[in-house]
Amino acid sequence: MRLHNKKLLSRDSTIWCLLAMGLIISPVEKARSASIEAEGNIIADGVSLIMLKNTLCNHLAQGVSPLPPLCSPLEAGEQLVFVTSTVSPTGANLAGWADNLGLPGTPFTDGLLAADAVCQHHADKAGLEGTYKAWLSTDTVNAKDRVGDHKWIRTDGVVVADSLADLLDCSNPDCLQSSISLTESGGTPPGNYVYTGTLSSGVSIGTGDCAAWTSSTDTSSQYYLGSHSTPAASWTEDVYWSFCDIVNYPLYCFGF
Repeated sequence: MRLHNKKLLSRDSTIWCLLAMGLIISPVEKARSASIEAEGNIIADGVSLIMLKNTLCNHLAQGVSPLPPLCSPLEAGEQLVFVTSTVSPTGANLAGWADNLGLPGTPFTDGLLAADAVCQHHADKAGLEGTYKAWLSTDTVNAKDRVGDHKWIRTDGVVVADSLADLLDCSNPDCLQSSISLTESGGTPPGNYVYTGTLSSGVSIGTGDCAAWTSSTDTSSQYYLGSHSTPAASWTEDVYWSFCDIVNYPLYCFGF
């Protein structure tokens, strides 16, 4: 629920509002050229963009109306969707990725649960609330059965799909209203492709899944990669891939 208050803005509040609207340049932005990026979170002079966002939103919530989209809480039925800001360092062995991160559940024997843990890790690091699952299928489990039925929006507030049916409707001809082209912290996703193993209908093609996403050495798998830059069917079934190693990709993460 957005706050409504007619109080005049203080000088401090005005500065924060201008920062939010991009009308003045923040110290973080000035230092961007000398900054480092840690898991999608820009850090400069010890101040991260996530810290700045949280401070800004907390400050504005004290009496500014309306809050910018960055600070607006999700409405009923809405969930976030993003691309992980990092890629698997272990190829399609997503269990190995989760193990390398030392996530709860290590060592993982279930690739889907490992992928979910990776998604949750990225969401938690970005300060996103809620539970997240990977858009990922195995030969026996379909991605569409894993993510529920919600209205999904990107981390910038742009709508991706109004429902599960909308997510899978490619008659427009686009499936999505907008591409899933942002990371958990609002940055640009790495590379071009995403592990999905999933057709635009939300189901597995059933021709291999790198030992249910636990192997980087399996040589019998043929599965799909998606492209995060497009709203068309290729968002989830762009490249028919037959390697479980060689290159490393990120994941789509859906609020559940």
